[in-house]
Amino acid sequence: MTTLGKCARCHRRNDCALHDLAVSTLPWVEEAHASEGSDWDRKNAVRRALRGGGESPGFIEDWLFEGAITRDDASAMAEKILRSNAVSLAHLTARCRHYVGPVVDNASLAAA
Repeated sequence: MTTLGKCARCHRRNDCALHDLAVSTLPWVEEAHASEGSDWDRKNAVRRALRGGGESPGFIEDWLFEGAITRDDASAMAEKILRSNAVSLAHLTARCRHYVGPVVDNASLAAA
């Protein structure tokens, strides 16, 4: 799977208002993921970055409002990020429910 994940295959990729929100949030999520501290500290830092806080623009609330993800998707996203060695845009967009494109098998999404 590419670091863009679903976005690279989506027929809406050139006309998606939500993609740029995830792109602009990615550096803060990467920073939170790499932060020092306990697992609890890192988990909260990642969730804050995803929601928006400090200088992070966040994107979760916008995506929830637009119906692109659910609250469960947001929680699963944070957990997946914390278990990963590195964070990519694919982690932030893998659960997009606005995706329109070829079938993406769950195994490749699980690897993201």
